[in-house]
Amino acid sequence: MSDSPISYLFPEHTRQTDPFAPTLDPSRHVKTWVDPTAAGLPFDQLISYSFVDMSSGKPSVGTITMPASEAWSLNLPGIQQPTPWKAPTANVGVLMNGMFTAVLSPELVSTKAQANQLAVDLGLNLDAVEIETLDHVTYAPDGEYNRYALRLPNGTLLNVGQALKSRSAAGVNSAGHWDLSTYTWVSEVPPTPPTPTLPAWPRPIVPLAKGQTLVAPQGMAGMFGGQPMIHTPDAPAPTQQDRIEALLNRIAAKVGA
Repeated sequence: MSDSPISYLFPEHTRQTDPFAPTLDPSRHVKTWVDPTAAGLPFDQLISYSFVDMSSGKPSVGTITMPASEAWSLNLPGIQQPTPWKAPTANVGVLMNGMFTAVLSPELVSTKAQANQLAVDLGLNLDAVEIETLDHVTYAPDGEYNRYALRLPNGTLLNVGQALKSRSAAGVNSAGHWDLSTYTWVSEVPPTPPTPTLPAWPRPIVPLAKGQTLVAPQGMAGMFGGQPMIHTPDAPAPTQQDRIEALLNRIAAKVGA
């Protein structure tokens, strides 16, 4: 007989290994593993897994069941680490009296596509997009970046580059919404990590083979809270009938050869 470590079906994820995983949803169970095979199944299809059940104080094999939509998603404790906003690298400057005078701050420039999308997000028509001149001609040799701005209903200009920087203050694509009364971004990133309210889903294990059982760790491992082990009993000694069948199989193989 022998004891061997438990084999898990899927690797365990943490905030350190997956810093960009979504912020914890406290309405769901904490979940630190993903079943990639469930991604192609109907959302509501139920899937069952074996796990180490310690509810009785002794290790045994339990079963958990969940829909596929839960099986292939993470729900890690903590807040999603934001992707920092970076100003574009663009050679955009100004011309005054026909002479190149200065390079604009990268925070002031954007692309036409970004300006159009911001106009849509703010509920404005695309004709609100214009180039902010400020009494000088903008010099944009690459033709992609420029000092785009949106003409707001009150007649003022909203610089697209600065608006995008504000939109990403808590990280690129962070949660939030535009306040259309002031045309400012309102972040919805929680200031502190949400508190889990439901227990974590246990991590699925590879199903045990016939005859295998879970046993508590022995020796020092047992004293210090070690993981349960898989106990595999020795194969039973062959019976007289087993020996006869083995002999007949060998004879049949020679005759067939």
